[in-house]
Amino acid sequence: MIADPRVEEGPGEGPGEWPGERPGAQPGARDAGRPADVSGGHEIFLGLEGLRGAAALLIVLRHASDFTGLPLPSSHLAVDLFFVLSGFVLAHAYDARFARGLSAAAFMRLRLIRLYPLYLLSIVAAAAGVVIWRVVAGPGDWSALHLTQAFALNVLYLPAPSLYGEAYPLNLPAWSLFLEICACAAFAMTWRRLTDAVLLAWICLSGLLLIGLAVHYQTLSLGWDWTTFAAGFVRVSFSFPLGVLLYRKLRYMPALGIGAWVPLALAVALLCLDAGRWQVAYEIVCAIVLLPLLVVVAARTTPRLAAARLFAFLGVTSYAVYVLHVPALTICQQALAEIGVRPAEAGPAFAAAFVVVLVGGCWLADRVYDVPVRGWLRRRWAGGAARGAAPASGDRSADLAPSPRLPPEIARPGVE
Repeated sequence: MIADPRVEEGPGEGPGEWPGERPGAQPGARDAGRPADVSGGHEIFLGLEGLRGAAALLIVLRHASDFTGLPLPSSHLAVDLFFVLSGFVLAHAYDARFARGLSAAAFMRLRLIRLYPLYLLSIVAAAAGVVIWRVVAGPGDWSALHLTQAFALNVLYLPAPSLYGEAYPLNLPAWSLFLEICACAAFAMTWRRLTDAVLLAWICLSGLLLIGLAVHYQTLSLGWDWTTFAAGFVRVSFSFPLGVLLYRKLRYMPALGIGAWVPLALAVALLCLDAGRWQVAYEIVCAIVLLPLLVVVAARTTPRLAAARLFAFLGVTSYAVYVLHVPALTICQQALAEIGVRPAEAGPAFAAAFVVVLVGGCWLADRVYDVPVRGWLRRRWAGGAARGAAPASGDRSADLAPSPRLPPEIARPGVE
């Protein structure tokens, strides 16, 4: 999860768009198989907000299994869900802006502005925790050279050598953020060639590779360590383009008349299930069919009243929860070890308290650190990119005209 991020538009930005972007108003019909040139608005898919937030919390519980005693064997599929969400909502937010001339470089600046401040905070917090632990309890497994090397590489989003094989020793989930950045770069650089036919061919190829890897490793929990790091690229190469294609082809799916809690509850159930001897087949079906389908269903639901506020809150905290929970959990584990308390002794009560404090702290970090820092970075470095290369004229009809940079066979989109 990614994954998945707010629209870097500046004025009017609102909460909770990770790992995708803030969706715009529904665009009009377009020529089949081609990127649309339509204007984005300011709608938020609250159903996706809740889906993303719940998945992030399940990842936290997965990593806190020493406290809860719940291994949650399918929860790693939340990362595949994040990648689908990223493709879906980034296509929604940026298809129109690419059509109006947004460059790949400008897009990547916006993505890094969105993702990096909280990521930097997580790496600094993790490194500080290691330094404090070395002072309090002695060097332990972390030598000064090892820490310096890990910090220098991880702070640049790059994987680093580690004692236990993980690619990001200071913040384990960062591997998925690195893959998301790679997917974003590929999406931006190839956007004008990403017809539906190209996307479908790529999804089929990467899907076959994904099935082969799942059978070979007997799991889809791939990409987080050096042994399977390359396999992580296959996960994102399948799920991210699938999200893009689902948005382009299925966004006109009518509302199903079901509550927003239904896809959320189904997603949580899928990510918690232990399929026993059928686990590998179950993970393949979830990653390829069931979780992407729930993204489409959730995008067509609208929570009401208090539920809408809850879903929005889950969305606004989801990225911070995902990127900060491992450093925070590691510091807590070190503190407990210093006073002689094992995770199993702290138990589920500690895990519940940790989640509550984590979510509250992440909300605060978003408000007092992430939003102001990103606003400053946008004003300083994003420039016109933050407005998506919008037409200079105030005439909104210009947004519906085919871009001169688009292939000539793209028809003028209609209006819904």
